[in-house]
Amino acid sequence: MATIQNHLLSFSVLALLNAHLPASLAHTHLNLSSKQLTIHDFTDYDGVFVYKDIEGDATLATDGIVWLEYESPSEMSPAQDDEWIETVFFRQSGGKLNSGNSLSIELKAQNVQSAVGMESNFIDGFIAQNSHHLNLSLNASSTTQTLENAVTWAINDSVLTNEQLPEVIDIKLQTQGLADDAIANALQVSESTVNYKGTLRLSAQDLDQNDRVYALRLYGSQFHFESLGNSVIKGDVRLNQNSKLYLHLSHASDLFEGRIVNSAYESTQSHIVLSSSAKWITHGDNALNRFDWKKDGILDLTHAQDTVRINNHNLNSDCTSTTQIEDGAILRVNIRDSDIGSNHYKLALGEVSPITSDGSRVFVEIIDSRTDKTTDEINVGLISVENVDDSHSKFFAEALPSYYETALGSFKTQGAIGTDGRDGFVITSMVTDRIGASGLVKNILDFTSGATVAHEQNADRVFSAVSDRLSQSQNRGLWTDVRIQETELNLDHRSRSHRIDTKALTLGYDRNVKLPVMNEGIAGLWLSHSQTDSDLEAASGEINETAFGFYLHGITEDNYRLILLGHYGVGDHSITSDGVFGTDLIRKRSHFKEDAQTYGVGLYFGFVHPELSNEWFFEPFVSGYTYWIKRDPTNTFEGVSFQTEKEHQSITKIGVTAGHRITGSAPLSLYAQAAWVHRFGQSMTLEGQENGNAETFKTENLQESWGYLKLSSQWQIDRQFAIGAQASAFASKVVKPKYEIGINGSYLF
Repeated sequence: MATIQNHLLSFSVLALLNAHLPASLAHTHLNLSSKQLTIHDFTDYDGVFVYKDIEGDATLATDGIVWLEYESPSEMSPAQDDEWIETVFFRQSGGKLNSGNSLSIELKAQNVQSAVGMESNFIDGFIAQNSHHLNLSLNASSTTQTLENAVTWAINDSVLTNEQLPEVIDIKLQTQGLADDAIANALQVSESTVNYKGTLRLSAQDLDQNDRVYALRLYGSQFHFESLGNSVIKGDVRLNQNSKLYLHLSHASDLFEGRIVNSAYESTQSHIVLSSSAKWITHGDNALNRFDWKKDGILDLTHAQDTVRINNHNLNSDCTSTTQIEDGAILRVNIRDSDIGSNHYKLALGEVSPITSDGSRVFVEIIDSRTDKTTDEINVGLISVENVDDSHSKFFAEALPSYYETALGSFKTQGAIGTDGRDGFVITSMVTDRIGASGLVKNILDFTSGATVAHEQNADRVFSAVSDRLSQSQNRGLWTDVRIQETELNLDHRSRSHRIDTKALTLGYDRNVKLPVMNEGIAGLWLSHSQTDSDLEAASGEINETAFGFYLHGITEDNYRLILLGHYGVGDHSITSDGVFGTDLIRKRSHFKEDAQTYGVGLYFGFVHPELSNEWFFEPFVSGYTYWIKRDPTNTFEGVSFQTEKEHQSITKIGVTAGHRITGSAPLSLYAQAAWVHRFGQSMTLEGQENGNAETFKTENLQESWGYLKLSSQWQIDRQFAIGAQASAFASKVVKPKYEIGINGSYLF
């Protein structure tokens, strides 16, 4: 197996072979399109297989995003055990690259030993007036052999200035199946100098959690970067011999999530400037010669399990490390159960030099992840320093109120900070107050209320369709009803909006029967399916229900119409919402799903007026429907699950229906219905579980009254077929149906 040094040597040799190019080389034009590559698309240069080998200036033309995929044949193997078969998608030696306004290439290499997305040797950069955005990603994996090398963009033996580089550089690497000593870098710079001022986005991830994957790696190179905003570096940065690094992050949209790692060479130099709400999330050891921690620069240690060291002391005692602190720097820490009683500090710095004339304060924001948050007095090491430069002003640490969320709650923590008797600081106490439910819980509560309303509307929709059919039509047989409805929920005193959109289909069959002490007896069965989309401010969900039931109809001797309907339904509720999970408080997109069963019964009581002619219809009515909803526990996501208690709700109506029939060969009937409705609602208990700890919450009480007006029509096409339509408008405050429209049809056997 080749060593890392041998592989880097091969880069240099290939670069030298192409270093002195004739000035008369033609300009290369490549029109790239998405393609599944085979070994025949590559040229073999003594074990280095190159898809496009470019010498001199080149133009790459694409139409949108281009993807190229390659899988190495299983029979390919190196001539010797210590050699690699290398796969290079693009290699340019000398000249400039014209990538147009935007170049976006997604590369995938499978079952290879080595994969390089783009190799740039002795290049003169990009044509600046045309180059705005370079987006290059590489997904390299191997299951048949170990992956020894993966580099998305390798820059070798080049000097590049800001004018020679795109405004936005976006480089991504994803690997799987890496060897233990593999090279895996999103951006690799060798024997080069890069001075860049723009937007840099680097990302490196290994699906097997190999920590030797780097967002940026320098070999004998200088890399000077100043962000213009929206720069995101996710992954560690590694410096090898004779390398220098300068990172300046100064915008609220800038983020560095990783460590600075070097190879213990005295010749390396590293310098980070953090200011103006730019954030550095880190853990472990960081080998820095200088850290300029300026006002509003956020050093976030909330994910770190142990001491974070920002110095060179542990790697080489001869190397100096200085942290220059400006008044207003921000430190975020997370206090866990494991911190109580331990002897370690959250942050260890080298020499500290306060640089504000009146004294430099570090503002500390504390997250309390302890199981028991009631204990106030603690003694946790916060910041340790090698020494403070006494020639400068004082260095202070001051706690600020910290507002944050966990999976189930939102909290405020206020700490108190004292000195450790030397130059460092400790957290002496902290008070944590619960503010309320988390954003995730609020979304679950609102979604639960929306699901209740959806089930209620499904039951009432069928009950209303059956009541209208039995009271207004003489047809018996097969019938169908299709409805769509949009409802807006103004929850928590109208501060949170929630919309549900429902589509429902119902099929039914009825026939005339004889019932005891009743005239005009009718019995029927029905089956319905509904799908409701739930749209919350920060979440989305879906409510599905399939229900079936029966109904009976009869008119008493005193001309009272009675309709009895019952139902049983099964369904599921699913919601997707952001949440904060774990002791590291990592924000993730979560998905929760629960199964549900519903059942209920309704009674319609109408006042029939047989004295009216067949052309007119008038019927006051009173109706009620009571129903139950039983929900199973949700699935568990990151140790979090929810369970809602069994629910019982009811609605009642008082209204009147009036209609007129236009006679003829195809009679047309028109109806209007107005009603006052009241929901006998109640709050439900929702229990949230997080890793065995339970908390209870209450949904809103949806009890309210509202009114509606419904207009409908029935057209009797012939003796057997009839079709109809209806539309409803509503007036309410909390649960606000905006409209409901539908069509129906029936066939008389």
